[in-house]
Amino acid sequence: MSQIESKSESYDGVTITPISGFSLIHIATRGNRKTAASGVKREYGAAAPMRPNTVGGKDDTLIMWFGPKSWIVRTADKTLTDLPTIKLCSVTDLSDSRCQFRIEGPRAAELLSTGCPVDFDATMAVQECAQTTYNHFQIFLNRSAEETYDVFVPRSFAEDFRQEITTAAKLL
Repeated sequence: MSQIESKSESYDGVTITPISGFSLIHIATRGNRKTAASGVKREYGAAAPMRPNTVGGKDDTLIMWFGPKSWIVRTADKTLTDLPTIKLCSVTDLSDSRCQFRIEGPRAAELLSTGCPVDFDATMAVQECAQTTYNHFQIFLNRSAEETYDVFVPRSFAEDFRQEITTAAKLL
């Protein structure tokens, strides 16, 4: 995977950058979601979003809505040693199972729309996220800024995803 983590690539109006050095945690409640959200806030110091496809967090910690009773937490802490204990929640470390690509620039949404069914103009605001696809890849997408999207791809498909997205970028 070191090749994927090594460099950014720029094309007409878009840059694709692999991101490394982060932790990704899935939190799913087996109980009341408000109680679980309180536990997430105690652990990470930021509210867990309660509305579909929204993102919360502060500093280097993002808390992304993943389902009615689950969240994905992305932290800049790349040396995760202990998972938090949150009452009535399953907490799973996904750090080694996903790669992250940052796609940014004035044509980032145009590039992603070449293989993703999301209507970027109408339905995805800044600080919103979505479980979706890019061509045949299952992805988790976060719009972190006006022209910036973070794409989380299963590690086993990361190289193939990168080849497809760069091929599409060359054709913009």
